[in-house]
Amino acid sequence: MAALIARDTGVEPDVIEGARGEFSIRVGGQVVASKDKRGFPDEAEVLAQVKQALGG
Repeated sequence: MAALIARDTGVEPDVIEGARGEFSIRVGGQVVASKDKRGFPDEAEVLAQVKQALGG
């Protein structure tokens, strides 16, 4: 996911290991996508949320 975000936004994300089973994407300290009871978020959804949080 980090490589996909970097490729599509030009921003190199910091990857921080979380607790087992935890997955979240933060932009500016705010969670924009995360794993929930349905599982991992769709890649297209994550990219859209990241781009929106980056202002574009």
